[in-house]
Amino acid sequence: MSLTTGRALSICAIGVALLLLSKAPLQGAELTPATIRLDFIIGGKHAPWYVALEKGFYAKRGLNPTIQSSTGSADTVRAIGSGSADFGFADIGTAIVAKSRGTPVEVVAQFGYVPATILWRDEGVIKTIKDLAGKSWAISPGQAQWFLMPAYCRINKIDFKSIKIQETAAPIQPAAMVTKKADFIVMYRASNDEIAEQAAAKVGVKLSRVFMKDTGLDIYGTGLIAKDDD
Repeated sequence: MSLTTGRALSICAIGVALLLLSKAPLQGAELTPATIRLDFIIGGKHAPWYVALEKGFYAKRGLNPTIQSSTGSADTVRAIGSGSADFGFADIGTAIVAKSRGTPVEVVAQFGYVPATILWRDEGVIKTIKDLAGKSWAISPGQAQWFLMPAYCRINKIDFKSIKIQETAAPIQPAAMVTKKADFIVMYRASNDEIAEQAAAKVGVKLSRVFMKDTGLDIYGTGLIAKDDD
């Protein structure tokens, strides 16, 4: 993780405490429980949230947070909208789609740009992003990539409808790709695509990748999501 990324994530984590401050007593009172739902399986990019917890930053603001993992941004956004979590760290595009469908959420802070990475086996079946057409994609509907990929394909003139969707639980997507049960996956940088690299290395498979941000989908990435009570 770069120093810039680490600082930005630290600011985002501390921002949760500040946003909850209006609801929390400061001194001499019981800590206010708060649930923070992250966007995926715990990885390196989530470290600042736990550092803030370990160093007592939340407690100093009167908070007693529970930090939860997730199966994807869509699940996190749903949790915020339903009230089962207080704040979420999730993909902004996914939150916008959910908002348009009636989920009562709002984006209260923005962090970085979409860090999605398309990965495939480096064996000649896929040579460029144009070759994604007609190939199989291991993906779960709960992930932000579910919503990002159609837009990415449209930008790059790839026939999205020709892509064969293989609904696969997020934790086993890298294994599905390296064992040829799927042709490609879309992971997030700063922890999750490294998991794919590790899975590939175990079986001697080399991977190729492209970053969505560098190939047309240069949009806002993760944000701090809260429930819209209006």
